[in-house]
Amino acid sequence: MVAIKLLRNLFDEIYQSCKLLTEIRILKQLTQINNGLYTTSLLDIIIEDDPRNVNYAFIVMEFVDSDLKQVCLTANNIEFSEEHVVTILYNLLCAINFIHSANVMHRDIKPGNILVDSNCHVKLCDFGLSRTVPGNLLIPQAGDLKVLCTKVDLNKENSQELEKSEQKGV
Repeated sequence: MVAIKLLRNLFDEIYQSCKLLTEIRILKQLTQINNGLYTTSLLDIIIEDDPRNVNYAFIVMEFVDSDLKQVCLTANNIEFSEEHVVTILYNLLCAINFIHSANVMHRDIKPGNILVDSNCHVKLCDFGLSRTVPGNLLIPQAGDLKVLCTKVDLNKENSQELEKSEQKGV
């Protein structure tokens, strides 16, 4: 089975055209990297035969049963345990880690864009607002983690101890 996304009036608005091109470019890149393990696989793009008059396009992607929004709305009707929640959360974190390792920021993660199948496998979709970034912006450098950890105040005691150690130059 496949999912088909119909896009009409492609070039009426520049913003919508840019979103379409961004989504296609990023989906193609992510499909090639990991064969669509954590994102919907781009299978095909179908456009009109006349390239001078393109008004619509079809993006053909792999089909996934449901999205997290539908799962949450029907949670009363299905058996939904803590184990399901943990599995979905873990798979969501893996999906986010995957796209970040590919230097992609999704920028529109919401329940409707988190696809979930019957085995709680998660795939991200709708990359229209996504952006690619240089690799060193998403991957923490060796010193970044140390700086971040010293700035976090876990509680009042740790906060005071951190201040003392910083004054001593530790």
